[in-house]
Amino acid sequence: MSIFRSYRTKEKVSVGLMWGINLATLLYVMIEYPNLPDIIPHHYGFFGEPDEWGGKWMLWIMTGVQIFISAVEHAALHKAIKDSERTGFSDMTGRDALSSMGPVVAGGIGWITFAGTYWGRLGKGFLIVFLGATAAVIIYVCVKARSNAGQIAGEAKKLEKSTCESGGYAVETGDLTFQGKIAVWMWAVLLFINGAMLVAAATEAEQGEIVFMAITLILIDIFLVPMYFRNRILLKDKEMVIFFGLFKKRIAYENIILLKETHNPLSSLAMSLDRIYIYTLSGDNVMVSVKDKKGFMQEVYRRKRLQ
Repeated sequence: MSIFRSYRTKEKVSVGLMWGINLATLLYVMIEYPNLPDIIPHHYGFFGEPDEWGGKWMLWIMTGVQIFISAVEHAALHKAIKDSERTGFSDMTGRDALSSMGPVVAGGIGWITFAGTYWGRLGKGFLIVFLGATAAVIIYVCVKARSNAGQIAGEAKKLEKSTCESGGYAVETGDLTFQGKIAVWMWAVLLFINGAMLVAAATEAEQGEIVFMAITLILIDIFLVPMYFRNRILLKDKEMVIFFGLFKKRIAYENIILLKETHNPLSSLAMSLDRIYIYTLSGDNVMVSVKDKKGFMQEVYRRKRLQ
């Protein structure tokens, strides 16, 4: 049976809506591009009014980014559905998040492209509506995750057993550290951000803007750079401690329901899409990424059974 038959109705509607928005945006740009002025708005203030202008070629980049993000989300959703079919695990947290955010992100970027060129502004309520829709998706996913905690716990026992029996990871005692996995493209993202900000600062004529951009870059690097060098998980006797940049998170083994491999691209304490989804009784789920994924999962389950 084709994996597409395993899509739930709301996932089919969501994916269809997302790609419909992408197609409409692409057609609009293709049709209207010759008629647009050479200079169009590039940036907008809090109330949707343009405050920076530039060449209309930027529309192709915006549309490309919109389609790329949608493709990544659709690929991740497809992988999550395949994993559900393969393992029989019925948790829909990742699938709900991916399918819900797809149309929101595509619609937000598409509106910027359309409204910014058709009316020359986004509208005063754009930012509030977009952030509100994003918050609604997050709340919906969190509520669904908590309501399904009991069902997940029952199915987790079967997957935990199969994971523990699948290999013979050496038994360790005491504290054990697993280094975080960092994808090559994450290094490229860091270099791109710094390079783009430095080039932009070098081309600015106003000293005030240069100072502002320099401060912004410093703040961004203070937040991002530690994620590349303080990225590990410490397994202690009673709990795991996740060190991720400026963040530190503790999870007791007795609170863990399941560890599940995933490629969910949503925000997490991970620097790679090769991730492990940690489900907890409290619903405070988190995704991590480690180099020795198989060994990490087996060791966590071993320590969990000792509690």
